Amino acid sequence: MAQKRAIVIGTGFGGAVAACRLSQAGLDVTVLERGRRYDGAPSGLPRTVLDQWLWDPSRGLFDVRLISEIQIVQAAGYGGGSLIYANVHLRAPKEVFAEGWPEGYSREALDPYYDLVAYMLDIKPITSSPQGVPLKARRMRDAAEGLGRKDQFFYPAIAVNFSDTPGVQPNKFGVPQAGCTYCGECVIGCDARAKNSLDRNYLAVAERHGAAMLTECEVQLIWSLGPGEGYRVDYMDWARGARRSIKAEYVFVCAGAVNSTELLLRSRAAGGLPRVSAQLGMGYSGNGDLLAFAFDVAGEWAPDRGPTITSAVLYDGRKDDDRGWFLLEEGGYSQHLWSLVKLATPKQVWLTPALPGTSPFTNGWNHGAATAAPARVTNATAEAAATAAPAEPPLTPDIQDTYRREAVRSLPIASDGASSRPVTPTVPARMARSAVFLAMGRDMANGQLELRSDQTLCVKWSVCNNLQLYSLEERFIHDFVGQLGGTYGPSPFWRYARLPVTVHNLGGCRMADSEAGGVTSELGEVFHHDGLFVMDGAVLPSATGVNPSHTIAAVAERNIERVVRRVTGQPGWSPPERRDVRPFVDALSQVSVPPEGTAPPVKPALGLGLRERLSGSWEATTGHRSDAACNLEIRIPDIAEFVADPAHVGAVTGTLVIGGLTKGAADITNGVWNLFVPHGDGRSRQIRYTLPFQGGDGRPYTLHGAKVFTPRPGLELWDENTTLEFQIHEGADPRGAVRGRGVLRVGLHEVLRTATSVHDLGRYSPVEKVQARFELLQLYVGSLAKVALGRAPSVPPPGA
Repeated sequence: MAQKRAIVIGTGFGGAVAACRLSQAGLDVTVLERGRRYDGAPSGLPRTVLDQWLWDPSRGLFDVRLISEIQIVQAAGYGGGSLIYANVHLRAPKEVFAEGWPEGYSREALDPYYDLVAYMLDIKPITSSPQGVPLKARRMRDAAEGLGRKDQFFYPAIAVNFSDTPGVQPNKFGVPQAGCTYCGECVIGCDARAKNSLDRNYLAVAERHGAAMLTECEVQLIWSLGPGEGYRVDYMDWARGARRSIKAEYVFVCAGAVNSTELLLRSRAAGGLPRVSAQLGMGYSGNGDLLAFAFDVAGEWAPDRGPTITSAVLYDGRKDDDRGWFLLEEGGYSQHLWSLVKLATPKQVWLTPALPGTSPFTNGWNHGAATAAPARVTNATAEAAATAAPAEPPLTPDIQDTYRREAVRSLPIASDGASSRPVTPTVPARMARSAVFLAMGRDMANGQLELRSDQTLCVKWSVCNNLQLYSLEERFIHDFVGQLGGTYGPSPFWRYARLPVTVHNLGGCRMADSEAGGVTSELGEVFHHDGLFVMDGAVLPSATGVNPSHTIAAVAERNIERVVRRVTGQPGWSPPERRDVRPFVDALSQVSVPPEGTAPPVKPALGLGLRERLSGSWEATTGHRSDAACNLEIRIPDIAEFVADPAHVGAVTGTLVIGGLTKGAADITNGVWNLFVPHGDGRSRQIRYTLPFQGGDGRPYTLHGAKVFTPRPGLELWDENTTLEFQIHEGADPRGAVRGRGVLRVGLHEVLRTATSVHDLGRYSPVEKVQARFELLQLYVGSLAKVALGRAPSVPPPGA
């Protein structure tokens, strides 16, 4: 009987598990990895200006994708994300599996597979280290105690070798390793060989069992060869400069959530996988990641001493939704990254503004908004609203390239010039008193990965819809920075453009019980494509709220065990290491939370809501005219963030009545309201409305509309302030088919009602109430006056 053949694409937490178990089960396994091997001695990991850091353009270790809605950081190397992650392994709480996961998934059902992963990666908390708990973790503990959060502080398990035996010794899989040196280099690759990365366990076992490891081979397309015929995988062999193909009965796509989804999107578009579900790309999540910094803390923090992350604090507000649950983890970094970290200093000006007096990020967004509107249109306001820039401010390519160049220039430390290896400089005093924080939580997992018409990848991610979580995380970090006596510094992307940076991409190929809910079955097998599996973070149906690597690996262990049993016809097959596994106690499970939940952040968020009613009519493309009306609730979770954000984003709920299209009043889902964003020639402004709803036919539609304000003082201001022209499109994309257009107006009575409808989103003091209302009024009236008098800053198109 011929040996069955399997191709594994990628060597991260899903691919390493799949390759290991398939090869142990006797399959002929070929692993395709786009990156290089860094497991030799010397490792070849980047350290100096002469090394290759970024995948684009030099096929280096870091794949940084500066996408307009969210900034994505991935790895490209043999071992995937394990080469540069912070080693943390935590189990997703049981509440994560309560909704959206296929039948059979629960925390209890996954625990045996979590235990197996814990054994394979030899995880343990920093308290197991003979070198003791690093200073930064002790200071984090003290800050938590000072804030009354001692009971929610804990030390998570991390995949690091804490051996104090001198020199390099074989680990339990026979791979050479050494003990941790506390150098802080975890996130740029461990040259000390102390990180329990996947090349030192799962992948080593797979290779020992005959798996062929082809590195620097980037998969481009997958083709179905027909029922029972398997698949052809086309890839680029970068090491040899040749395009190649390989065939197999089974293919396991494990390139990471973003890359796996993109590969299936491209393969479907090319005709290779024509029957992949329409759900492909849906359910993307950034896992609620929010990166921030503290500068000039009181006393030493020593970010370069110890593993990157060694401690965490749980916030559990015990709300009805998941947006009140997240983790905050203390971070460190080596001296190589200090020049990059400095870019987040609050007073740092590291780019030359494109226009005098403006930040390049804000200016870049204004450029995008200005050029998005058509020069000449029919029914100009509605057309402009429908084709305007997205609600979140995108970074234009020139700004992205500038940041990328600055990042590359700043990354390496000095070299001795001869060996091209780093020279260890004296730690700058300010670096010694700086800290990194990473928050992660259960975001809404409602993003979408898709290919644009030019075949570039687009991530649709609404900061607005997840702003409640981001705002809560940011306030929580503010508390810790204040407790440490430091100055808060958001990431540059968040500071200038309110764009989150994520290192924990999930979703896009969600598991589900049927094709209506996802792309893959509960085993990760692509619907209508037998033998084609996705086995990485792309299949997770929701955010984990914790570092997701442990869950990705546990789900992969669960699924590959069932796949092996099916493929080999051995219903009792289990991984050979199962006999050595013992239950592992997850630190997060032991954290104490009061019945009423943890205390809210000390830093207040002054949130406001207001209501608006509009009525009018619309004309369908069929020529039929009907009444239209909407009743809106606009929520601004944090007025300070709202004013600072150049997109001035508010979240909208409420109802719409579109005669002939809705059955009565349709609920608005995830609506967005933008106050006075640039439009047209750059001197005009608009209040933009994006209101998704479901029609009476059960299909999704979106009302895209705007009130447009132009530089002309006089009575026109009243009309501009009370007239909303709109178009209705099929689906959520303004490029979708137009179903009709119309006009909604606000009468004098409703204007007065809106003005008096402003209400608080929390319990505030009288002074705070006045402050919040004043900030909103100042922004509204000030912006209106500047436009009317022609004094709004002009935003010329790029190159003007």
